[in-house]
Amino acid sequence: MHRRDLTCPTFQPVRLDSTHDAATQVATRLRRIGGADAIGVRVHQDGETVRLTGHVPRWHLKQLATATVHSVIGDVVIENELTVAG
Repeated sequence: MHRRDLTCPTFQPVRLDSTHDAATQVATRLRRIGGADAIGVRVHQDGETVRLTGHVPRWHLKQLATATVHSVIGDVVIENELTVAG
């Protein structure tokens, strides 16, 4: 095993377009970070509340979705209704 395999993964930055709403930006970033595992995530924003729905194969992706919302949008109420099916 190489030393690089033991470190945290590096992610390519996502170029966010100001013409897209915040929910679209969150979904784009999640798909970039989570790959095919994040395809089942739907992001809905209604004012200061963001709702995450759908399915993910692993628990850590559910947590990653919440962290991604905070990193893109900031301080909002997050209703993480993702189910782990895997």
